[in-house]
Amino acid sequence: MPEFKVGTLKASGLESTLIFQSVSTNIESEESKVKDEDGNTAYVQHYDHKAVLTVDAVAAKDQAQPCKGATVAIKGVVLPTVNADGSMTSSTITLLSDASNGTPVDFLVETSNLVSSNSEVCKYSLTLTRYLENGIGAIKTSSGA
Repeated sequence: MPEFKVGTLKASGLESTLIFQSVSTNIESEESKVKDEDGNTAYVQHYDHKAVLTVDAVAAKDQAQPCKGATVAIKGVVLPTVNADGSMTSSTITLLSDASNGTPVDFLVETSNLVSSNSEVCKYSLTLTRYLENGIGAIKTSSGA
């Protein structure tokens, strides 16, 4: 039986489990260009790299909807590293099938929508972000966790 990818929602000192139905991954960055005297691009630098997960998670009964700025911790995520020159060790995010012993990686909730249907279970559609160069993703909650 396949393992389900699970995230732990951490906000305002509360924790609850989210079961992911689907996850898509993307690496994004900002881009800076330098033009030559003819107006052609002569140099490109990528910076502010981030890992972005788009997730559909089961909306459990009596579970609060994840809000923007909350943190979701996910085990079994391997992120690329950004070198000092802005290059990356790889261009992919790896989701391990066995994450039982993995260290959780915190992602910020950027968007959160409740999706309802008369033919499927209610689910949350989430966009989760982890900034790679500064490790931003973990937040301090009111409980200090």
